[in-house]
Amino acid sequence: EVPRWLVACEIPSIYKFTESKPAKGDSLSTKERDSMLKMIVGMAVHGYKYVPKSTNNGAVIEDIRKDLAHLKIPLSDDTIRNYLKEAVETVLSKKTAELQ
Repeated sequence: EVPRWLVACEIPSIYKFTESKPAKGDSLSTKERDSMLKMIVGMAVHGYKYVPKSTNNGAVIEDIRKDLAHLKIPLSDDTIRNYLKEAVETVLSKKTAELQ
């Protein structure tokens, strides 16, 4: 699933995977995308102390961008911010709905 996630996020990889890369038009299934978004929220909140309801997460986003850049994975602050927003909206809204 990692190769598909990298392609979906438009992240170049330095690794060679045994499966062939999917075509640019291929997309993740809803279940796969939800799983990826859950990982994003979990890593951001517990690894970077991201606060989903805060409007002041700029330093966290910059830390994520710098860590990715250190791994030679360029990603803009806007892209990181957009995926974090989507992850929070998708994962936490579903979690809240389950609790009701």
